[in-house]
Amino acid sequence: MKRILFIIPLIILMASCSVQPAAIQKEFKAEITANYNKIKIKADVISAGHSLKIEIKSPDNLNGYVYSYKSSDLSVKYGDLILNTEYNYIPVNAFSSIIYNVLEAYGRDELNYIGKYNTKARFSGKCESGNFIISSDYNTGYISEIEIKDLNFKAEFK
Repeated sequence: MKRILFIIPLIILMASCSVQPAAIQKEFKAEITANYNKIKIKADVISAGHSLKIEIKSPDNLNGYVYSYKSSDLSVKYGDLILNTEYNYIPVNAFSSIIYNVLEAYGRDELNYIGKYNTKARFSGKCESGNFIISSDYNTGYISEIEIKDLNFKAEFK
């Protein structure tokens, strides 16, 4: 009888714990450090509403490029030069396209929950850039990492 009295509170406690991770945050500001085919890329990213802004900080030959996505429109700015076009003008394996395509896929809720690893929730998905894995903080839902193994692409979000 004592065992049953011990087990019942334990079951209630376990049932009250969240077994699902927090939803991935769709609006955020982050600094990205990416390794892409042995090239290290740093960028600032702002995702708000239906828009995404990616400002490249390094390497030096890409520093200053700003990619602004809004729905299917893309604006690429460098200094005083501005190019307005559609998002698919940039190849799907370009850095900004990878970030945009992954975020667009999770924005449509096309992710499969893989499981919890330490304090991270991991999800898999597919986008125009390829199959990806996205990791987020299990409790807050903020993205911590995106990986596309076929492209040798891995980005950490801070």
